[in-house]
Amino acid sequence: SGRRPCAARARLGRGQRGIVVLMSDASALNTGVIIRRDGATGRDNRKRTIVVTGVARSGTSLVASVLRAAGLHMGDRVYDVVHEDAEMLEIVRSRDTKLLRALIQQRNTKHPVWGFKVPNLHAYMRYDELNLFRKPHLIVIFRDPVAVAMRNALSEHTGQLHGLIAATGALQAMARFADHTACPLLLLS
Repeated sequence: SGRRPCAARARLGRGQRGIVVLMSDASALNTGVIIRRDGATGRDNRKRTIVVTGVARSGTSLVASVLRAAGLHMGDRVYDVVHEDAEMLEIVRSRDTKLLRALIQQRNTKHPVWGFKVPNLHAYMRYDELNLFRKPHLIVIFRDPVAVAMRNALSEHTGQLHGLIAATGALQAMARFADHTACPLLLLS
């Protein structure tokens, strides 16, 4: 891009000196966000389904709660503590495509934009099954695997290293799922 970083001397602490690099190009910053296949093009962008997923204990409840607070319909029977739609969760986990299509049709009729949260969605659906939803937009939450392992150790009474192995495997599977999707994608860390 031809832009160069600007350098300036700065005091780091008692008598220590260093260089502070100020980047003039925002693409050089680590924001913890990846946006792929921006969905702002095409006709009738007002209708879509927002799908929130991530490895369990990664922050999906936080993202779902923010979306609900912003007014997005996230289900008819939502568990308030974890912000999961009980009906959607049950149907997705059952892998009953007929029931899923019926629920999607019902939600599409009632809401131009709606969403749901299912942790570990990659364990219950193939990436190409996201096409069952109207113009799906996928939000995938990633969290440090050690933090996920520690959280699982506390809530599920598992060993920390066993939890770390499970978390890194689940994160890899989630990343592969996200990589294969054709829908607009927002990855958050």
